[in-house]
Amino acid sequence: MNSTSLHIIQRDWLFDGIILSVSYELENRPSNYISHETFACKVDGELWAVSSLNLRGELSVVPPDILNDMKREEGMLSFGKSPDLTDDRGRIVYCFTRMNQLLINHLLPSKGLRKDSLVGIRCLQVGNHIVPLDAGVTPLKAKSSLDTVDTLEKPVIPEDFVDVKEEDTIEVKLLATYKPPKQYELILAGNMVKSGSSLKDFVKLDLKQTETFFCTCQGDISMNHITIVLEEHLRYQHIALKEGCVSEEVRTVVLKDSSIDNFISHSDFKEFGTGFLHSPNVSLYDCSLPNIGPTYSSNKCTRSYALRFNIDLECGLGKCSKHISTVMDIAVATQVDLAQPVFQVQKKQDVMLLETFELDSYLAQNAIQYCLQRQEEMELDCISYHLSSVVEDEKALVIATLHTTNFYDFQEEQKVNEIEANEGLALFPKKGLWTVNKALLTTSNAGIPGRMFEVSRFVNVFDEFSFSNDYGSKDDRFSFLCDYRKALMAGPGMTLDPSIAFRFTSSYHPVTIYFDNLEVILGQQTVKFSKTCREAFHKEYELHSKNGKRLSFREAEDNGQKDFIFEGLLEGCEIPNVMPSTFSDCYHKGYKLNVSMEAHGVAVGSGGYFERIDCKLSESIDILMDINECYRLLRKEGHVKTYIP
Repeated sequence: MNSTSLHIIQRDWLFDGIILSVSYELENRPSNYISHETFACKVDGELWAVSSLNLRGELSVVPPDILNDMKREEGMLSFGKSPDLTDDRGRIVYCFTRMNQLLINHLLPSKGLRKDSLVGIRCLQVGNHIVPLDAGVTPLKAKSSLDTVDTLEKPVIPEDFVDVKEEDTIEVKLLATYKPPKQYELILAGNMVKSGSSLKDFVKLDLKQTETFFCTCQGDISMNHITIVLEEHLRYQHIALKEGCVSEEVRTVVLKDSSIDNFISHSDFKEFGTGFLHSPNVSLYDCSLPNIGPTYSSNKCTRSYALRFNIDLECGLGKCSKHISTVMDIAVATQVDLAQPVFQVQKKQDVMLLETFELDSYLAQNAIQYCLQRQEEMELDCISYHLSSVVEDEKALVIATLHTTNFYDFQEEQKVNEIEANEGLALFPKKGLWTVNKALLTTSNAGIPGRMFEVSRFVNVFDEFSFSNDYGSKDDRFSFLCDYRKALMAGPGMTLDPSIAFRFTSSYHPVTIYFDNLEVILGQQTVKFSKTCREAFHKEYELHSKNGKRLSFREAEDNGQKDFIFEGLLEGCEIPNVMPSTFSDCYHKGYKLNVSMEAHGVAVGSGGYFERIDCKLSESIDILMDINECYRLLRKEGHVKTYIP
């Protein structure tokens, strides 16, 4: 079934548009409603809101006279033209930038990004100000709502480029994989590219063999022709009297149209994963994107791009042939070259709220009022917030993330059974994503529905963990870092991955050195919410590594800098019986691992003199306790409760 998203970007009268649109749909076409999202913030002293409404079913088309006016106003009369992004209209854009050029910085330095780190990110751009958008929790099935790269059903492309459906006479598929840029860290999943980029820098094409033989002739095959087409997908929206109208069109440019003579034998296909792949030489698709405007969304238009690859195959005897094709969506990003903001707001922590609401015409209004009420009750200094609403059974599940400059009230370690006993709505990690459970623990078979969510890397609901073995990862001469920068998935009884490597780097040249006193500590933090305050409770668990007192390592040298690499530091470290990582309306629970050790020895210092090495260093890693791995059985209040696997 067709589905689409309506984008509503407003200033001052923040929520009128999304409230009226959601109200209209739930009052007149309730079965069309899938979800909606709202992000609100302040830009240059003015309040802005970016909202989207995810709908199923066909919408009316935009009247022709209004459509022509919209094209002229947006400047979309020719292929790939760029709008004036520095005006004050407000648009959703993708951009390559530095962290210190964002109006709001959601990440703490401990998250692995420096202030000048190069990132690929999706933002609200108003004039010269850019505000990061992906800062909350998004239902996975409704992910396209605030996303300008719409992976839902697309309009038909021109007939010249439509694949002709033929009999599968040659058993080969074409696959296109995105290669992310090395110099930028992508904050969200997306095939982000720069205008004018060479395809070989961000695309990898593979042929996949789907049967034992290519065809009934059982011979070799050849590639005879390749066509590469850049598609510009335009979706115009017009919201009048609360009802949305949408018109779509696709424009194309041929980047390459060449005859080739490239023979491929069975031996060219190598086993990879569950199949056999052959990677053609990159010269096959060595062409570049033209200088085109970015992927973006405004109140009137959404523009996205896709690359279509078509290859003609023929067997060696000339009896069998096949036309293979694949499409890869791309997000063309701007290169933001702006001055650093005069005042960048640094977020300290987030507060996450979960609640259910009636699926009626007051849904959007009630959800917003609920967020504002909780903010006022807890006296939060909010700099922005993100709200997601999605249909769950016969209700709407709302997950809000409030971004604050507040710190928690820190308390001494104490029992938190009272907090955990609350069995309200909660999010738990499950196989790398998050799932919602109506009760923390349950004996019924209805505990965990199938709805999955994605939690942004920007979300930070915890206070800074304070470990007894926290010595910091750097000093002027040495650093101690973990090569694995993501969150580890774990659970009670599991042993941590011993292959995770740690790296001790010295700017001096050690003559003799040894490492000892390894400590591995699992830190648990529980944050309690009430109407008047937030309190953070800390607890530590000492994990026992199989490493002895003296730690073994291997040496590596890069540009005159010596690295000492440790593998197996976590060998034998077993997770104790702990609760799963949790985001709920009344408490949050999270985990970090802190690894510390001591270095001793003698090194040649910067002046050529011998200097003594005696230092303690530590490094922390985020841990997600998977609900499937946590507590198959738990005794609580005198009876046994079980997680649903």
